[in-house]
Amino acid sequence: MWHFLELDHDQKLERRRLLDLYGALAQVSALIPLLCLQIYFACTWIQGRRSHDRGATPSSPHMKKRRTEPFNEYTTRSKNLWRKTIWWMGDTIDMWGSRVTKGEIVASVLWTVWLIVLSCVQTQGDYLHLTKRFGIVGASQLPLQYLLAFKSPFSPIHHLTGCSWTTLNAAHQVLGRVSTILFYSHAGLYLNFFIQAHVLAKRIKDWDVILGIIGTIAFTAVGTTALSWIRKLSYRVFYTTHVTLASILLPVLYLHVHHIRIYIIETLAVYALHLALRILTEHKVEGSLTIVSKTANLLEINIPISAKSKGIQWQPGQHVYMSLAHGSVYMRPLKSRSPFTIASVPAEDNNLKLVARVLDGNTAALARAATDGATGKSTLMPLILEGPYGLSTHPNTLLGYNRVLFIAGGVGATFVVPLYRTLLKDLSPSPGSHRRQNVAFVWAVRDAAETSWAIPEDEKEKDGMQERMTVHATRTMAQDHGAQNPDDADDGIELEQLLPNAGVHDSAQGWQVHQGRPDLGEMVDRAFNHTQDDTKVAVLVCGPRSMAEEVRRKCSRWVGKRDVWLHAEVFGL
Repeated sequence: MWHFLELDHDQKLERRRLLDLYGALAQVSALIPLLCLQIYFACTWIQGRRSHDRGATPSSPHMKKRRTEPFNEYTTRSKNLWRKTIWWMGDTIDMWGSRVTKGEIVASVLWTVWLIVLSCVQTQGDYLHLTKRFGIVGASQLPLQYLLAFKSPFSPIHHLTGCSWTTLNAAHQVLGRVSTILFYSHAGLYLNFFIQAHVLAKRIKDWDVILGIIGTIAFTAVGTTALSWIRKLSYRVFYTTHVTLASILLPVLYLHVHHIRIYIIETLAVYALHLALRILTEHKVEGSLTIVSKTANLLEINIPISAKSKGIQWQPGQHVYMSLAHGSVYMRPLKSRSPFTIASVPAEDNNLKLVARVLDGNTAALARAATDGATGKSTLMPLILEGPYGLSTHPNTLLGYNRVLFIAGGVGATFVVPLYRTLLKDLSPSPGSHRRQNVAFVWAVRDAAETSWAIPEDEKEKDGMQERMTVHATRTMAQDHGAQNPDDADDGIELEQLLPNAGVHDSAQGWQVHQGRPDLGEMVDRAFNHTQDDTKVAVLVCGPRSMAEEVRRKCSRWVGKRDVWLHAEVFGL
C-alpha cells in the first residue's frame, strides 16, 4: 500500500531519478511493438521467398501429402490458427455508442496494464511518488499519440507499419483512452492528497494546479467529442474542438510542471512538422464541380492532372482531402476538409475524379459552389487538394490472389471501381479471357442514375467493365417518383426491407440493372466454391457499416479453410 511519507533531500532526488527513468522507459517501450512488427515482416518475407523457391503445389495427391508431412502440416495448422486469431481481432462490438474492434480492446487493455505497471513499480510505498508517476508516464505517451494522428504521406509510423491512416487513427484513439486513464489517476490521487492534507483551499489557487485542472478538462473534452455518436451528430464540433484543444493543451501542460517539458517539446516538434508538411503537400488546383443526380445527391469533381502534379503517385484506392480554396495558407491545415476517394484510374484517365454524397458542412459548401441547384451543370472552382492518403499497394496485392470479389454499396463504388478496372487490365487486356473469370464485382445502388459517373468514355472499356459486374437497384419505380426517406441518407443505400430480386432491365447508363437487393451470402459463397485449401481469396467491400458487417459474417465460415483477405472501407466517421 501507499502512504503519505516525509522524505529528506536525498530521498526526493532518488524519487526524481526514478520518475524520469520510468517516464523514459514508458516512451521507449512503444518501440517494442514496432520492432515486433518489423520481425513479423521479415519472417513473412522469408516465408514468401521459401514458398516461391519450392515452386507451385504439385497436382499429384501423393506428392501433395508428402509435402505437408510432418513439419509443413504443423505450419499449416499454425497459419490457420493465426488467421482465425487475426479475424477474431477484427470483429467489432458496440461500446458506449461506438463500434470498436476486439483487437482495439485487447491493445487497450495490454497497453494500459503495461503503463500501470511502469507507474507502480519501485514507488516504495510513497503515495506522492505513485501520483507523480501516473502523470509523467501519461505525458510520455503524448509524442506518440500526436505522431499516430500524423496525416501526411511522410508519416514515419505509416512507413514503418505499412498501415493506412485509418488504421493509425484507430491506434491514436486507443492511446488517447489509455492516456486519459493515466491523467485521471494522476488528477484523482492529487485531489485526494489535497483533501487528506487539508490544503485543497490553498492549492486550488496555485497556477500549477489550475493548469492541471484545465489540462484534465481539455483531455475530457477531446475524448468526449471524439465519440462516434458526437462525430456523426456534428463533425464540425468534433473537428474544431479536437484541433483547438490539441493546440491549447501543449502550452498548458508545458507550464503545468517543468519535469514533463521534454515530452511536450517533442510533441510540439511533431505537431509543427505535421502542420508544415500539410502546407507543403497541399495542391491548389482548379476542378469542375457537378451535381450528378439530385435523387442520389451526388457531387462529382473532375481535376485534370497537370504536368506539375504528374510526379505524384496517384493510385486507385487512395483518397484525398479537399475544400474550397479560401483563407490564409497558414490557417488551411487547421480547417475541416472532406475526404474524397479517387474514383478514376489517374495514370490512364489523366484525371482525378472524386465523387461524394452531399451531406452538410464542407460537401454542402462544395455543392452550393458547384451548380446553384442545377443538375448536370459544371462549374470551375479553385480547390485545395491534400494527399494522396491510403495504401497504394492494393492493385499489386490483388494480383497475388486466385479469386477476387468486389462489393460496393452506393457511393462506396468510388473505392472499388478503380481497383476493379485496374485488376481487369492487369489480368488481361482482352475482355472474355479466362483470367478475368475469377473476378466479380457486385454494386448495390438506390437507382441506376447513381452509376453514371462510373461509365468509361471508351466504349470498349465500358463493355469490358460490364463483363464481371452486376448492378442492383434497390428502389422500385414507385419509390423513385415518391418522396425519399431522409433516414436513407445515413447509409447511402437501403439495407432493410428491400425487395427481392425482381428481374433485369437496361438502364439509361447502358448496362443491365437487377432490381432488388443482391444476395451477398450467395456472392461470397460463389467466390469460395470449387476452391482448394491453398486458394487465396480476396474480398473488398466498401459501403455502409451494415453491409460490411454482413459480408464479414458471410466470410467468417471460410476463415481457416482458405487464405482469406477481407478489406472493408466503411461509410461514417
